[in-house]
Amino acid sequence: MADQYKWGLNPFNDSLLEIMIRGGDIAANNNRDAIIDIFKYILQLYLINKKDIIYLDFEIKDKKGYCSIIGNNIISALWLSGVIPANSLKVMESNEFSSHEYKYTFDNIKKNLKCEII
Repeated sequence: MADQYKWGLNPFNDSLLEIMIRGGDIAANNNRDAIIDIFKYILQLYLINKKDIIYLDFEIKDKKGYCSIIGNNIISALWLSGVIPANSLKVMESNEFSSHEYKYTFDNIKKNLKCEII
């Protein structure tokens, strides 16, 4: 049995789902600028250092109607997962981030965010 989607846990997922509910195609190139603007707006609400927005780098891939949102660096991958680290530069340099419960590492080649329970 599948889990039920819960609004409010991840503003990035919520915004993409809302676009799709309204009939928008998040994988369409003409929607990319609007999605970037939405993500920047969300980040402005949460970032301590507003200049960290330069790390926003992601792709939206569409394979037969199935969309994947892929962060191209650890910060973007964390943000898209709903995790907002306080010190983005430190996370970028170490390519890992630990919270109270989890340790995240990023594979730069495969563009995968790995999460381990601490």
